[in-house]
Amino acid sequence: MKTLIMVPIQSEIDFLLQSWAENGFHTRNAIIGRLPVVCLPELDVTLACGGLGKVQFAVQTQHLLDICPGWDLVICAGAAGALVDGLSVGDVVVATETVEHDIRNKFGKPLLPKFGGAEAVVSALRSVVPPGTLFRVHFGPIASGDEDVVDVDRRKRLHRQTDALAVAWEGAGGARACHFSGVSFVEIRGITDRADSDAASDFEANLERAMGNVAAFITYQLPVREMIVENIAFQAVIFDFDYTLADSSRGVVECINFALDSLGLPVVPAERARQTIGLSLVDTFVDLAGESAAAQSDEFVRLFIERADEVMADLTILFESVPQTIAVLKGQGLGLGIVSTKFRYRIESILRREGLLDLFDVIVGGEDVASHKPDPEGLRLAMGRLGRSSLDCVYVGDSVVDAETAKRAGVPFVAVLSGVTPREAFSAYDVRQVLEHVSDLPGWLGH
Repeated sequence: MKTLIMVPIQSEIDFLLQSWAENGFHTRNAIIGRLPVVCLPELDVTLACGGLGKVQFAVQTQHLLDICPGWDLVICAGAAGALVDGLSVGDVVVATETVEHDIRNKFGKPLLPKFGGAEAVVSALRSVVPPGTLFRVHFGPIASGDEDVVDVDRRKRLHRQTDALAVAWEGAGGARACHFSGVSFVEIRGITDRADSDAASDFEANLERAMGNVAAFITYQLPVREMIVENIAFQAVIFDFDYTLADSSRGVVECINFALDSLGLPVVPAERARQTIGLSLVDTFVDLAGESAAAQSDEFVRLFIERADEVMADLTILFESVPQTIAVLKGQGLGLGIVSTKFRYRIESILRREGLLDLFDVIVGGEDVASHKPDPEGLRLAMGRLGRSSLDCVYVGDSVVDAETAKRAGVPFVAVLSGVTPREAFSAYDVRQVLEHVSDLPGWLGH
């Protein structure tokens, strides 16, 4: 489980690393984008400084999510002040939700945004009991806002406002970045003070202890992270379209050769044309006509679309078992989506004809994104619209382009052999399962 730990300030990072070094874990320094990071191979985690305050923390978290996609989980780890009497210095708090408390809007109702910690992660972490430790682990809301809480009255008001156990600055920034990118997020804080007049001095005195306990908790929850990945119940299934749900090969062959012939270029055998299904139209043209003809790609795209608007829907046939499979999955309460290089309006036309359009919650087509597969833009867009993350979605496709898309988005991938890609081609990818057809999917999901 690939985990990114974002830590607000360098002193917190130093104490985390000190604790791990004392326990024999090795580190390796690296650079991702514009930020230095520290990798801990034994824990399969990467550590980075998020910066002080919600905005800076959000910016630097988003930068790492964009530059290095594929994270399964982002943890905001740092110190916090206690808002309730039941917490002691050194205790660890896992946020069931991060509550952004410092929006001072005057128009409309007061805003108090809440970002839930990844449910599967939080649930699994409740089973973590670090042996031989002198700290307790608490689960509940953590308040987030760019404010030093150093007054007992303010502490009490903030607890009443948010019902939070603890308060810190940056968590909401990280939560917003992860929500935007469709990546699972949880905030874990070590208690350094009681958010009162002694908070500043207590922070300095207790930071080493608090961050050492956070390091210990993260270490002991490693087996649980693997359990999360293996046993999580997926909440949404996102499909590729061509050769996954439908056979549009006759239409694709017709449109490719219409466009090639119109450009005065040699037509290609049907089998050769079918091998390009899943590529963008520009990539299809370059693949078939060569780099030397790339200057004609725009005209190829125009001609392909012109012909496809006439014939593609009529020449596309859904696989026989698809209607029943989709109905079963929908009946089990799963969110359903499609991400394809095929234009959305064309997919919608085919599904409407088959009476299936209303069963899909989101469809992302070639016209909806700036970058096509294997860029993860479309898959992330679909997850966002479904309100899901990379931890509770699965992507189903028939090609290595689909597998690469899932890899870049950090989404579990299931391959189906209903296209032209052989089983062995998927061996280079971390494929959760290889199925003969989507009709096998409900059984594999356990629904």
